[in-house]
Amino acid sequence: ETFIGMREIGTDRIWHWAVFERMDADKVLLMSNGWLYSVFDRMRGGELYSLPVTTEMDHGNRQRAMISVKEDEAILVLANWNIDRTLHQPDRVSLGIPSDILPEDWAPSGMLTFKQESSVFDVIRDDLKAAGLLSQKHLDHRGEPATTVVSRGYHSMAADDENGRAFVTENWNKYLAMMEDSLTLKPFSGSVESHGVSFWKRLLGSRGTTTVRFEAASPSVTVIVFKGS
Repeated sequence: ETFIGMREIGTDRIWHWAVFERMDADKVLLMSNGWLYSVFDRMRGGELYSLPVTTEMDHGNRQRAMISVKEDEAILVLANWNIDRTLHQPDRVSLGIPSDILPEDWAPSGMLTFKQESSVFDVIRDDLKAAGLLSQKHLDHRGEPATTVVSRGYHSMAADDENGRAFVTENWNKYLAMMEDSLTLKPFSGSVESHGVSFWKRLLGSRGTTTVRFEAASPSVTVIVFKGS
């Protein structure tokens, strides 16, 4: 929500804190903001629009969406979350995109979904817990997000830095595959409907729309890539 709001007011670049945690010279874990920046980098150069979002039922979640449109590609990003981190009810979301923003003959070519199951730090947290290596702070979890494995002291998930680093290194192939997979496009799992208007209605200013519907986990960020036919 913060980053989308900043883009809405014209921010076009940001200097931020770390986007990865280094385990050793050639092993780094991509943080959630780093994942989002990877998507934003791909959106650069497009016309950016905020989009209204509706849901089939009110689960108390919040949504923000925007789309970047280039000559040959459009990228839609939707965030869905609840301020209560213990609530995880998904939403069936719907977005209507005017045809003067997204051509009616463009279709989804793939999607990404970043959620707790695909977040490498959330999975490492569960693995550390199963191995008896999770810090007491995270064992007493009250809804705090996964933070770092060994960095930043109090926020570290591992009870012991050396053991935590060794654990991640030992299981590196699993975590590397997760990070790569999280940024690999999958088939679009929702539905798309185009609603055109007649020639005369277009003359009167009416516009066609493309309605996109899909299920969004909470919390999650969904990315949908559109290509022209």
